Amino acid sequence: MAVTTGTATKLYGKNGDLKELLAPETAASQVLINDADGNNSTVEKEIESLRKTISEILNEGVVFKGSLTSTSGLPTVSYQAGWQYVVQEAGTYAGATCEVGDIVLCVKDYASGSASNADWTVIQANIVGAVTGPSTAVTAHVAVFDGTSGKIIRDSGFTIAKSVPASAVFTDTTYSPATDAADGLLTAGLHKKLVGIEEGADKTDSANVSAAGAFMKASDTADNIKDGSTKVVMTSAERTKLAGVATGAEVNQSAFSKVKVGTATLSATAKTDTLELAAGSGITMAASGKKVTVSESYVDSCLVTSLDDVPANLRDGGIILLKN
Repeated sequence: MAVTTGTATKLYGKNGDLKELLAPETAASQVLINDADGNNSTVEKEIESLRKTISEILNEGVVFKGSLTSTSGLPTVSYQAGWQYVVQEAGTYAGATCEVGDIVLCVKDYASGSASNADWTVIQANIVGAVTGPSTAVTAHVAVFDGTSGKIIRDSGFTIAKSVPASAVFTDTTYSPATDAADGLLTAGLHKKLVGIEEGADKTDSANVSAAGAFMKASDTADNIKDGSTKVVMTSAERTKLAGVATGAEVNQSAFSKVKVGTATLSATAKTDTLELAAGSGITMAASGKKVTVSESYVDSCLVTSLDDVPANLRDGGIILLKN
């Protein structure tokens, strides 16, 4: 590992009025690190070893090689097992119909002069519970589930257009007016009555009237209305509550009447009072809107050509860089 020489810049530390020269002694050759077996090694050797290990890992297993489009398909020579491509444009790849998002994975290395679609497999991206069917079917026949798994279908043997199941029964049906005990058709009178009822209409009874916040008789009061959000007059409980509120009363507010700073406690002397924040030595304060920003004016280091130029606001213990 190469070691460079130091610069001419010197480091000083401030301690009160004293400026003390700092002399770091650490060199790169003193920094040691153990290898994987616990033996002494250098940082450079271990980094090179790590790079080699990562490279070997990346060159094994599945390796993403790119996207497939109509103009950029699968390689036809020199491919290797583990090469992976993602379908960016729907089409036919490795002899299979693929959709966007499908993965095409090489499962067998290319052998000279024997490229084959069988060297690849397609992993579909949109399968949600695959359904299997018979090896053959008749065009236009209706497919029905075979069993209760929900994943196997079969040819029903029927078409929607013409076929009628052998068990179908045809009867002459007579439709009569509907009654309270039997289904049927509406009579003219019932139809006229139904047309005259507004959509959402309720029967006028005490329960529906009360639920609507209305009065059924003169003896009802606002106390009988359950929905308080729509009341326009006071209930007896509200009148009692209002009578107990003092004139000029205000809603309670969350506030601090005392502020403790160290051992001192500052107390408000008026209903609305003012708390003043003052900046001490080495502190600056700035207020904007509802925010107060407190900052310190000391510095932790400085670069000077003479120790006489050290700024007065350098913090005790600060670093002085004396430039030759």
